[in-house]
Amino acid sequence: ASGRADAIAAGSDGYIYVLSADESRVAKFDHDGRPAGEISARPAGANRKLGTEFAVSNGLLFLMDGDGLTLHVVGTDGKPKLDADLAPQLGQVNRFVPPIAVSPRHELFVLDAPNSRVFRYRLNF
Repeated sequence: ASGRADAIAAGSDGYIYVLSADESRVAKFDHDGRPAGEISARPAGANRKLGTEFAVSNGLLFLMDGDGLTLHVVGTDGKPKLDADLAPQLGQVNRFVPPIAVSPRHELFVLDAPNSRVFRYRLNF
């Protein structure tokens, strides 16, 4: 295992989350930088791999698949919540992994930079 960090996000719960996409895991750290757990975020399906974009909000991790088309939602307890196909909006072809963000108003934003668009999804969790 490489242990390489690909992305970092601060959760509203006070923890810092660090994504290791190659290992399909998210390490959780407390405000003093001490390890506070690890979350397996392995996408279902053969040859699936996480991308390097993710966000954290309200006890949920929002992780983009390496295909750039599938959003995985996993609880900070490690339980899978949802796999959502965003291909109808983003296109059917494998592509770059788009940046994502979650707002305090329970909205997920997906940046489709090549087409100069931002998609907004209402979160109902």
